[in-house]
Amino acid sequence: MEKIKHYIKNEMDVEFFGSVHGLAIIFVFGFFGWLNHVDSVPFKFILQMWIVGYIIAWFQKALFLGNRVYKKSQYKICTVLWNIGPIVILLLSQMILGWFNNTPIWVMIAFVITMIAYFIMLWIFLNLFYKGDTNELNQLLNDFKQSSN
Repeated sequence: MEKIKHYIKNEMDVEFFGSVHGLAIIFVFGFFGWLNHVDSVPFKFILQMWIVGYIIAWFQKALFLGNRVYKKSQYKICTVLWNIGPIVILLLSQMILGWFNNTPIWVMIAFVITMIAYFIMLWIFLNLFYKGDTNELNQLLNDFKQSSN
């Protein structure tokens, strides 16, 4: 039962972040397309981008899969991969799937730069959130221990 619970929790995390990543990819692509006077995103691109977001989310989750303590060097490597991996996946995806075949090069460059900033900012915000969450949980645990004595 614990394994099923663990799998479901991981899948829920991946589905949430996959949706967020997919939406970010679609929005940024659409925005820079709009700046290039294109008012629509083909459905096949939307579907591809959503799937790529899901793949990126699984890649990121796999780096920190399980509840374990990382050595400082392992954590740094995972952090770098967490930010670089999605960009590599995006670059390969856009080249294979032809997202920018009919657009000027500046659209692709702006897209990649924006997505790099997105993943870095997301990492920073997640760290701030989890550190704050951990501090709050530790405080609640300390309060509970003191009230139990």
